[in-house]
Amino acid sequence: MKHLLASVLLLLSSSLAVAAGAPDDSPEALMREAFTGWLPGRATTITAPGPDGSPQQVSVVPQLVLALDASHRALVVSGVRVLEGGQRIESHSAPANLGVYVFTQRDGRWVASHATPSAGWTGFFGKPGRMHRVELGNGRVGLGVENDECWQGFCGEWLTLFDVTNDGTRQILHLMTGSSSVNAPPECGAWLQGTRPTPPAGHDAKLCFDISGRWQLATAPGRDEADLIVHFEGRDGVVDARSGAARVNKVRETLVLRRQGERYEPLRGRNPTHKI
Repeated sequence: MKHLLASVLLLLSSSLAVAAGAPDDSPEALMREAFTGWLPGRATTITAPGPDGSPQQVSVVPQLVLALDASHRALVVSGVRVLEGGQRIESHSAPANLGVYVFTQRDGRWVASHATPSAGWTGFFGKPGRMHRVELGNGRVGLGVENDECWQGFCGEWLTLFDVTNDGTRQILHLMTGSSSVNAPPECGAWLQGTRPTPPAGHDAKLCFDISGRWQLATAPGRDEADLIVHFEGRDGVVDARSGAARVNKVRETLVLRRQGERYEPLRGRNPTHKI
């Protein structure tokens, strides 16, 4: 009887060991493995470091899964900050939290191996922005997040890059890639396009601009890591320092940034966008 009981316990133990981990690498399966009790459509609240480092309650949802290599997957989740009672903080000044949870394939299943509850905060109204996988060179995988938002006619566009590895995720870039004021006031657009001869009356001409950027990651010859290249085009209102005369300059510039340690730093060119 003792031998029979021992055999049953051994079989049960082996069955539980095999069942550990997610059965596949879908966002739903990995989410259930990372957060016990998670179900689609149900909010799961965790504690994560806020933008200032203080603990924050965050309601998380899955976003996408990145294949880091043949045996590692990274589940990216986003989270909106919530107050006691469940009130969600959604406003212009409320970014979303990004968390990354890494899984390792063992015996055909995906086992949690590393967690970064807060890799950074990005976006507006508790939403992180548009996310996609990027190649950082030398086989390294990254996460690109693009955002755009407007305030009283002033609009901006931003790119944030994260380096995602088997043992952690870190932000390596936050860059403004576009800025526009064509609706603040609306006459700015007409002046910049040349259909109006003068800048809007009573408006600072230097606050008239419409600049957009197209970015790409490319690896230069002889290097392993990719450079970030941003091509800017548009129009910019300027005022002559001596005469005070206003004019419109065409913008066509290229900014190149190179990975230096844990950050991308400017290598050549300049960023012609305007802070808003």
